[in-house]
Amino acid sequence: MLVLGSAGTTLFLFPFLHEIYYDPLRLALGQTNVQIGSLSSAYGLASLIGYVPGGWLADRFKPRTLLPIGLIGTGIGGAFFASFPSYPFTLLLYVLWGAMTVVCWSTMIRATREWAVAGSQGRAFGLLESVRGVTEGAIGAAGVAVFAWAGSTSGALGTVIIGFAVLNIALGIIAFFTLDRAAPSGAKLQAASYSGWRELLPNPDLWLISLIVLSSYTAYTALYYFTPYSSSMLELSVAAAGAIAVGKIWLKPVAAIAAGFAADRWGVWQTMVFAFAILVASMMIFAISPGTAKNAPIMIANLACASLAVFAIRGVYFALIEECRIPESSTGSATGLISLVGFTPDIFVPPVAGYLLDSFPGESGYRILFGIVALACAMGLATTAMIGRRVRSRTQQA
Repeated sequence: MLVLGSAGTTLFLFPFLHEIYYDPLRLALGQTNVQIGSLSSAYGLASLIGYVPGGWLADRFKPRTLLPIGLIGTGIGGAFFASFPSYPFTLLLYVLWGAMTVVCWSTMIRATREWAVAGSQGRAFGLLESVRGVTEGAIGAAGVAVFAWAGSTSGALGTVIIGFAVLNIALGIIAFFTLDRAAPSGAKLQAASYSGWRELLPNPDLWLISLIVLSSYTAYTALYYFTPYSSSMLELSVAAAGAIAVGKIWLKPVAAIAAGFAADRWGVWQTMVFAFAILVASMMIFAISPGTAKNAPIMIANLACASLAVFAIRGVYFALIEECRIPESSTGSATGLISLVGFTPDIFVPPVAGYLLDSFPGESGYRILFGIVALACAMGLATTAMIGRRVRSRTQQA
């Protein structure tokens, strides 16, 4: 689990580097907000295309094979990225990172589901997300410290990127030598090959879970923009804004593990309804409250509430696969299909946010952005309630 969780952090360091280093990265690359958004869209599109075949691979090959490929490939791309290449070459790197992500993602989810014993799916996925949160916080804090120590310049950012590249390659080697060598059984492979797709595609639960992931991931992606919001609206320094972004990451392990225990005790969907309600309220506060230096403490506290809710949902939403009784033999394929829909915010949120921030400078752009996210979270709340009714109905019939 430690290797799986760490891999789930380092794989995403480069495509989401703008979460902490948005303004320094934009300046180092010499790009506009729209161009930075298009880089994330290129990553999201590559991931989107690959999620389904990535799920197919996860049902057929062992994590010991897939994870090293993704981690080492990501690290090699990061080494080139440290030179801050031209815009076209940077686009190609984000496409590469998207491909490496889907090689690993579904196999991580399948391995976690199979690792958990009966009645502990919530804790298993909560633990996975918690390990991701701890490693993300530690790596993020180290990166910010190095960036500040090296002078907060483009060269300092390049040093951080090189460190992240070495980390990915090293973890890929560790994964190869430490992960279980056992592949899924032949019987499971046959089930996944011939009947899995026929069972999955018409299953309403699969598509409801996809919408839930989409809603929460829209909020997760939008929270990246609190870093530039902090520096431009709340008048915080770039270093302080980065420190808040890293501090937010440390809430992930707390929220994820707490949500995991709550999900095993009271139910996955019940836990998520509560978290979505908090998330809707927090996004509305961002949308309607003045973003000024005077209100900085309130906005930072609200960010903490929104982050806790998002991380709680992310910690357990894949546990819905078990709660909705999707066959274990099709876990990889189900994860690929859910991700195909659920992670599309990687494609549309960055360019939409970039357009809003460029077209409506200042507070107006941020208010519109967070208002749209509040609507997406309300959709997630309603969809989770629908899942709950279906789960209750099956339980009563049983």
